[in-house]
Amino acid sequence: MDLPDVDKEGLRRINSDPARLAASLAPAPPLDYADATNFRRQYHYSATTPKVSAPVRATILEMLATIYDPFVSATLSLDNASFEEMDLAERIQLLLQTPRVPERERLVSAESTKETTLTHAFLSLLKSFVGTGILFLPQGFQRGGVVFAPALLAAVAVVTVFAMFRLLACRERLGGSYSHIGEVVLGPAGHRLVQCSLVLLQFGFCCSYIIFVAQNLQDVLAYYGTAASLTSLVLLQMLVYIPLSWIRYMRYFTLSNLVADVFVLYAIVYILYVNGSALAAHGVAEPLAAFNPQDYAVFMGTAVFVFEGVGLIIPIQAALAPALQPRFKWLLAQTVAGLVVFFSLFATVNYAAIGNAVEPMILSSLPRVPQTMWVQAGYALAQVLAYPLFLFPALQIVEDVLGFPRRSSGLKLQKNLIRGTMVGVTVLIAYAGQARLDLFVSLVGAFCCVPLGFIYPSLFYLKLAPDRGWLSKALDYGVIAIGLFVFVFVTWTNIAAWSSPM
Repeated sequence: MDLPDVDKEGLRRINSDPARLAASLAPAPPLDYADATNFRRQYHYSATTPKVSAPVRATILEMLATIYDPFVSATLSLDNASFEEMDLAERIQLLLQTPRVPERERLVSAESTKETTLTHAFLSLLKSFVGTGILFLPQGFQRGGVVFAPALLAAVAVVTVFAMFRLLACRERLGGSYSHIGEVVLGPAGHRLVQCSLVLLQFGFCCSYIIFVAQNLQDVLAYYGTAASLTSLVLLQMLVYIPLSWIRYMRYFTLSNLVADVFVLYAIVYILYVNGSALAAHGVAEPLAAFNPQDYAVFMGTAVFVFEGVGLIIPIQAALAPALQPRFKWLLAQTVAGLVVFFSLFATVNYAAIGNAVEPMILSSLPRVPQTMWVQAGYALAQVLAYPLFLFPALQIVEDVLGFPRRSSGLKLQKNLIRGTMVGVTVLIAYAGQARLDLFVSLVGAFCCVPLGFIYPSLFYLKLAPDRGWLSKALDYGVIAIGLFVFVFVTWTNIAAWSSPM
């Protein structure tokens, strides 16, 4: 379409530059032509800002109302608590008053971002996969055997990476989030199916953290001569988590997340140092079984639990520059392969140093010295700080299902009540599972992680790409079958073992 009264290059820059858009929509400043300075300022203003016709102006305003406003509502409100109280006009005005970045600075910034984006993605992947699950691996290797357990862990990693590749392939075709892919493939039922699984997954992690924190605090208090029941320590955590659940802006967790990462890293290094030194000094504590036919099923769920980062794969890839996104799959495969080696080394060293007496939570098997107590207290604090981050997505999903608007709803009291209730539910589930943390973690892995990590990606890709070779389809059907088997078999085995003596 030919626009005689609009400079086309200027219009293109308007659509991508909020500062120019602000200048085009804002009224001209009042002038006093008796002042030569004002006259020159008006000449510069009118010469550098293209005039916009009424149809184009209406189109721009429509774009602001339908595209920028929802995006800004979801993004800027995380950084500015006052933003949610603004109406559309105020939000647009705030957005358009953002200072313009000079072209030279913008180019330099973009180049430096591209140079560091893959490193940032790698660190994000490490954070997604290296969590509490690693502390259950030493006993997991005791339950599975030093030959069977690494082989099973590698097999789970291969299936996990394959499923993640399928999920990323779905995103390449459809874009959007995990639940959006489910909705496109299976309709509204697919959207809700993914949402329910995400809620169960986050709930499972949160419940595990509650038990983990309670057991660590119980060890620390016992060392310093204070007796406390595990039940009381589980229930008392509600006093901390309920207020934290009322926080609506993720930026408030940035510092706490960094502190938690430091504690986790320090604990892993300390555990390896203590048990590695013991293994070097005294050798293997006792003969290690290659395969344990009684308890191997428990480790199957634990192995799935360890690779807990499937829900973050799409956001991590989406954060990459478009030119770098095709390289993400190779980065993902390399990262998981490296983690399999590290996890196997970590579990084998600790199992060999301690023997069959290894506890479900490896920290409880370390020497009872002040250094260990500080590590346990620090790791417990790290999980306390991680709890609201893992609960946050589940809170948003539940509020959406219940019909609560995301922002400016005027229903904060009702939302806080819902959030407090959800915290109470996680605490009650943790209370029920506190006596058998090893089985609880395995159950979370099988029941909560398997659908999102194994079944849905291959199922969605089968629906999206039906015209493929038989081998490609057979791989998808095989992964779905594996997921269903682990889901049913490990869940049933853990429930049956719950009533057996420890």
